[in-house]
Amino acid sequence: MKIRVGSAMQNLLSASQVENFTTRGKYADGGNLYLQVQVQKKGRVTRSWVFRYMAADGRRREKGLGSCADVSLAEARSKAAACREMVRDDLDPIEELQRQSKAFRQVAALAFKETQAGPSKRSRQELKSDHTRTVVLDAALECFGLLPHPEVTIAVVAERAGVSKGGIQYHFPSRRDLLREAVNRLFERRLQAYRSDLDNVPYGTAVTDYIIDKHWKHLSEPEFRIYQELLLASRSNPELRRLLVHRYKAFMREWNHLSLTSFGWNQADPEVGILGSIAQYLMDGMAYGWSAGQLNLGEVGPLLDFVKSLMRQGMRSSSTSQIVHPVTESS
Repeated sequence: MKIRVGSAMQNLLSASQVENFTTRGKYADGGNLYLQVQVQKKGRVTRSWVFRYMAADGRRREKGLGSCADVSLAEARSKAAACREMVRDDLDPIEELQRQSKAFRQVAALAFKETQAGPSKRSRQELKSDHTRTVVLDAALECFGLLPHPEVTIAVVAERAGVSKGGIQYHFPSRRDLLREAVNRLFERRLQAYRSDLDNVPYGTAVTDYIIDKHWKHLSEPEFRIYQELLLASRSNPELRRLLVHRYKAFMREWNHLSLTSFGWNQADPEVGILGSIAQYLMDGMAYGWSAGQLNLGEVGPLLDFVKSLMRQGMRSSSTSQIVHPVTESS
């Protein structure tokens, strides 16, 4: 049985309604997002967000998304959208977030232990192992960018990485394991580039203009070219297609979360989301045209200017204004 969500209308509540509800109950915003109002002793009213869905075993479950004092309506909608994506991928939002939290705690505990006691012999071995994994995965991505997908075997990757075949299979027992982790590595490299861009917006620069220019540069870099090659290969490989679709959805959830928290771009807002999607797919198409020699330099500038105008319009339409960089938006 699949995990299910409803198909109700979305964005039914307004910010003023959220602030003024005082009667105990759950109020639907649509898309399985609810405002939960509770009345405590002495009449104190608390408001929080919950995401409701049906788990694979048929149970109705609720995932808390935070207090209204800490999470705005726009942020709650963004979180609910992320939960809906998990449900569509047959992931239970509660269990998935618990898994992510557990992994984070394990990494944090290890980092704290090393800070207190210094790197142990075992931790140095782990660092060496992590380095080998990274070298192998980066070599695999290079191979996927240079060779037809079926020709990228463990032996081919081993030769390019300078690692024995057995050394690779210690980390990745099968080609399927190697492919899955290489795809994860590919999307993480793209996210790392985006995080770096967001951390380095120059003072006084229009953030959306800066991000568009940087994103266009990244679309000419190896990561996007490798992604293109894998997409082409997935047309005749259903397993690869499922892998790319699943990982792309997770990638976009994180991308949209970074955009919301860094400069207030609320992709969950219908009007803003349409503008963002037009900008994204136009730039993807431009990248394909550029790599194929169908788009010349004189055409790139006006098209990028159009994309920037879409992003500025989206910023004006967005119900949030969480710009953390000291920047200005051009009109």
